[in-house]
Amino acid sequence: MPFGVNEFSAEIAKSGVARTSNFLVEIGAPEGLLIDTKSMPLRIEQVSIPSRTLTTFAQNYYGPPREIPYRYTSAPVSLTILLSEDMREREFFMQWQDLFVGKRRNEKSLPEGIYDCGYFKESVGSVTIKQYGESPSSQGRNRSSSLLGDIKDAAEAFGVNTSAILNPLGIDIFGTSGKDNLNLKNIYTIKLIEAYPITVNEIQMNWNDDAFAKLQVEMRYTYVTEHRPPNSKDDDTAAAMGKSFLRQGIEAFQKFSPIFSLVKSQGIGGAIRSTISSTGQNVVNSGKALRNILPF
Repeated sequence: MPFGVNEFSAEIAKSGVARTSNFLVEIGAPEGLLIDTKSMPLRIEQVSIPSRTLTTFAQNYYGPPREIPYRYTSAPVSLTILLSEDMREREFFMQWQDLFVGKRRNEKSLPEGIYDCGYFKESVGSVTIKQYGESPSSQGRNRSSSLLGDIKDAAEAFGVNTSAILNPLGIDIFGTSGKDNLNLKNIYTIKLIEAYPITVNEIQMNWNDDAFAKLQVEMRYTYVTEHRPPNSKDDDTAAAMGKSFLRQGIEAFQKFSPIFSLVKSQGIGGAIRSTISSTGQNVVNSGKALRNILPF
């Protein structure tokens, strides 16, 4: 169909756009490394999504040759890391490479052990790249907490104190107290399997420049796994179910709001006595009305 501004705006509003800054990288290092990687996701400021190129062979029978794909190749993934003052991030990747080529960098290593290489399976790790959404549906509270929070608000609007149910002993077990807490949704995950640092690049130092030192590392890997959550139709179905449940809950609160008011003003015992008295009076009135209608 022809291009239209309204159609383009509707499509962008519906599916959003992927932001290059909404990502997180987790390093799954092999055992034996002496440096902790918990702070590494905060230091990786740039990463490349892995590429993939099909490898083909020419099939010649008659006419133009056909390029038939039979495998694929992938380029290394590049990481840009903001270095700590002691450059521990560089030391981490150098130690990782030492698992393959031996600990010849360490002057204190025994001469007979500096060239010992490790096994491939014991020296590889993983790299996980997570992409996060920016739309309101990707940054709000999770559905269960939001739904309970809405029901909690509806109940308290009718004068019901829900803290005894939702916050027993003062513990917010359902997460309904913090409405401003964001729960960013991981909308795409890419994992590099059997990864290792093939290249630890140089770091340019310069007396004429006071910039932050950064390290570029290229990660080689065997293959990639990718995961994308279900489409928005599943989210819409869950939202419709949640709204239906919320309506039923509000209707239930409306039906029992007189009892809630009695409990709040007279306590449970007073509410029971008032309800029994009112019910008995209604039965008596119904009996009188019935006698007036029946012919005998």
